[in-house]
Amino acid sequence: MARINENVQLVAAMYDSYVQMSRSERVKRLLWYSLAVIILAGISVIVYFGRKSWKQSRRADYMEELLR
Repeated sequence: MARINENVQLVAAMYDSYVQMSRSERVKRLLWYSLAVIILAGISVIVYFGRKSWKQSRRADYMEELLR
């Protein structure tokens, strides 16, 4: 009976270890996904304002051309 209890405790400890690793992997994955989303959002903002600035400069050049 003592041997069975030892085996049960061993399996329980292994399962707890597995659950802990699973949780840490989930947290790591969530952090990586969050980082990727933040980087993509930053790139989108930079591209948006870059295009907006480019269009405004082109518009200014066009208006200057019309005034000549």
